[in-house]
Amino acid sequence: MKSFNWKFFLAGLCAFAICTSSATAAILYQSPLTAPPLTAGNLVGQDGWVNHSGTGSFIQVGASGATVAHGSGSREDANVPLPLIGAGQTYYFGFDAVVTGSSANVYFAHFKDAGTGTDFTTRVHVTAGPGGSDFTYGLSATASAAPDASFATGFAFGSTNRLVGSYQEGTNEIKLWVNPTDMLSTSLSLTDPAAHATAAFALRQAGVSSTQVVSNLIVATTFNQALTGVPEPSSIALMFLSLGAMLIRRK
Repeated sequence: MKSFNWKFFLAGLCAFAICTSSATAAILYQSPLTAPPLTAGNLVGQDGWVNHSGTGSFIQVGASGATVAHGSGSREDANVPLPLIGAGQTYYFGFDAVVTGSSANVYFAHFKDAGTGTDFTTRVHVTAGPGGSDFTYGLSATASAAPDASFATGFAFGSTNRLVGSYQEGTNEIKLWVNPTDMLSTSLSLTDPAAHATAAFALRQAGVSSTQVVSNLIVATTFNQALTGVPEPSSIALMFLSLGAMLIRRK
């Protein structure tokens, strides 16, 4: 009688676990926001990006990313559409940001509704930093004049930081991490007073004097995908992988 082919069985088990994990996660949008692969110049009109506000000072794509330049006059706000969030879903965005200019409070990235609507959530702020640092990041649900919460850690102008934000439909919880290693890393957490028909990710320009260069944008349905582009295993996948490890030990 033929012996059981453990290598074949475990390879199939791992493939099943990976497929199970992938089926529960999705990248909704991903772009380096750099030129190349995009074309240097206006972001709007490329890779699905559309204008929802502002008639001048358009967001520009360059070698380092998309430049969100605040200042006087009419300035463009732009978004990339997403599938409408479903009941119980959590959407995550992740991007690299480089801040220069000033720590004057401004929110520059957020989730929003479809089209030209103004149903915003998970607003990411640049704001004054603690202890004489250049600036820090903050989070707000509804306020734009100042963040509802901000990080106790300061950051330096010109540094590159990975930001991950989230909105959960139903609980209305919003969160923000800076340079996390996983979901247990330090974060800001707030409850939005209202539900939001989240269907886009947006970049915003306003009337202060700072600049943010945004790159390596990922919008996804899991934290790890927004952070790294790779989904974390689902609980079912982990169960099967653990079973495989146990069978190897018993063999």
